Formats: sequence, structure tokens, C-alpha cells
Amino acid sequence: MTVAEAPSNCHRHGVNSRGVTHEGRHRRLKKRMIDQWLISKRSLIQNEYKARTRVPTDKTLHIPLDPLEWSTDDVKTWLQNMAVQCGIDKMPYELFQMNGKGLCIMPTDGFSRRVPEKGHLLKQDYYRRLKESRTGLNLKKV
Repeated sequence: MTVAEAPSNCHRHGVNSRGVTHEGRHRRLKKRMIDQWLISKRSLIQNEYKARTRVPTDKTLHIPLDPLEWSTDDVKTWLQNMAVQCGIDKMPYELFQMNGKGLCIMPTDGFSRRVPEKGHLLKQDYYRRLKESRTGLNLKKV
């Protein structure tokens, strides 16, 4: 007797009415479960990758932790924060029209020349942040 000639109650014998064995059905079900598991794992891995590649930011200033990644707006935000912290009444923002890399290549006395009374504090904070971003240390509250 062929599968096509099998009576309709043949599911008792391991074959359904369409001629598919229980083993074949089980294989398809197992493959579907494995595919779903792989999709969920892929999604987890992609989310973890996104989290790792996201640029960490200073939670209080909302600027990247790494000063080398600062835009000119980030530099201005940092300078505004430092002006408040250090009590700098007239911060010469126009003398700091550069990004974070520009601050890094500026001569070490560049901060003091731009802000004579408190430039050394700007320099200390900038290089502290740079060092912490390179060594992976958490940014301490200033």
C-alpha cells in the first residue's frame, strides 16, 4: 500500500493524511525552534553591539566622555560649566572656537593665555577628562 492509498486513520501508523511522517514533522518543528532561537540570539548580540559602540557621555553635561570626540558645541558646553564651577565671570568663548582635538593640540600654556586667572583649572580638568577616557576610569563629580 502506498502513502496515497493509505486510509485516513493512518496517523496511528506514523504518517498523516498528506503523507508526512511524524519524524519529518518533528524535524520541521525542531528547525523552526532553532531558527527562532537564532533570531533571538542575533537580536541580543545586535543590541549588545549597539550598546558597546554608543559613545558614553558625561551625564551632567551631555557631552562625550572622551574630549577628543567633542564638537565645538561640546567645548562651549564644557567651558560654560567650568565658568560656573571656577567663578570665571568673562569666559572668552571666541578664543576657544575649536573642537576637542583642537584643545588637545593647543600648547600647554594655551589655556592660561586665553584665561589668565583660571586657565590652569581649565587645563587640569581637560587633561583629567582626557586621561580618564583613555584609562577607562569613571568620570568623578567635579
